[in-house]
Amino acid sequence: MLNLNLQFFAHKKGMGSTKNGRDSSIHPGLNVGIGGDDTLYALTDGILRFERVGKDKKRASVHPVEAQQ
Repeated sequence: MLNLNLQFFAHKKGMGSTKNGRDSSIHPGLNVGIGGDDTLYALTDGILRFERVGKDKKRASVHPVEAQQ
């Protein structure tokens, strides 16, 4: 009886997504700060809007609400 101990390996490396390892596509904009752990936070009270910047990036901005008198 012949016992062969063969292992077969892939001939190519696996291809990951092109977006792996990149920064978030949402960046701080007007009245938005960024924390040490990349947390976005509002610097003023207002309305949060996500604005498109370029083809595939977004920017988070906080637009202040004008006071009614």
